[in-house]
Amino acid sequence: MVIPNQMDFDLALAQMMYLLSAPEKAFREAKNRKLTKNHWARDDPAFLVLMTVQITLMCVAYFVVFGLPLGVAFSSLIKLVFYQVGFNFLGFGLAVSTAFWFVINKYLHGKGQMHEVRQPMEWQYAFDVHCNAFFVLVMLCGALQIFLLPWLLSESFISRTLSNLLYAFAFAMYFYVTFRGYVELPFIESQEYFLYPVFFIALWFVLSLVTTFNTTSYVINSWVASGRS
Repeated sequence: MVIPNQMDFDLALAQMMYLLSAPEKAFREAKNRKLTKNHWARDDPAFLVLMTVQITLMCVAYFVVFGLPLGVAFSSLIKLVFYQVGFNFLGFGLAVSTAFWFVINKYLHGKGQMHEVRQPMEWQYAFDVHCNAFFVLVMLCGALQIFLLPWLLSESFISRTLSNLLYAFAFAMYFYVTFRGYVELPFIESQEYFLYPVFFIALWFVLSLVTTFNTTSYVINSWVASGRS
């Protein structure tokens, strides 16, 4: 049973700050856990709790910014929170973590020294890496975006470019933080594979320059539509 006053929220907040300034430092605690507890993954759900609260507050903030009445649209807000937390954060995270856990243990796990016992990477650590990377994604596509909305929602070429650049950078950071997380594990080989998606993200951004697609408008319109339904 998890007791709130036993969760280390200060450490979780410190890791969040590191993820925004120096992602490699956010994973140092994993090495400490391996040395002291013989496992890489978090055993404290504080980071997960803070992520859930952050996403929930962000959904409320967007409802307020776009003038959606919280009383009338409360059920829509609940659906949006459930979608963002349950599907985007947890559902996507479970799928990605499982895929990376399988690929690493099957194909990227180094042989190590002959006298060492081969230890597979923990699935929980793969989920921790996703949580860290998703936090950066949410801060860029959620928190930063809400302050840039006046410049992102117009129909001009500059607005479309800024919007698509924001999302391209955010998803590129997701894979960069993922890469940093797996670099910390000494038995994983070819961690640079986790940076390959950045090339396709950059290609998508370049191709978006010749279209009229605005990622921010698309995302916000879908949220507003659900709030007024």
